Amino acid sequence: QLGNQLLMKYAISLYNGSEKPIVIDAAELTVQEVVDPRRTLTSTVRCNSKLLRVCPVKTNTDIRKDKIFDVMKVVNETTVSVPVQMGQVLVKNIADSGADLIATREILN
Repeated sequence: QLGNQLLMKYAISLYNGSEKPIVIDAAELTVQEVVDPRRTLTSTVRCNSKLLRVCPVKTNTDIRKDKIFDVMKVVNETTVSVPVQMGQVLVKNIADSGADLIATREILN
């Protein structure tokens, strides 16, 4: 029981991309996971580069777990042209999820 009390008081620091920490209480995170589970999706898309056949990507924000298959369908159909800059938005509002698909690596040729 003491462990549960400590867990509830434990704060988790997350970074939102602006390097400004956001503090979320573990209890709040637990409720969020039960009520509206969300995930950041990471994957790869096809790339027409001479050196690399795929470009690593991720969503710029968490998406609802029930949207993952819809988002992956779009990811699997996407091919990008070089050059690609790290952080470049490749697909805006992917599958109406509210998140953009961004490149996580620079590919020049």
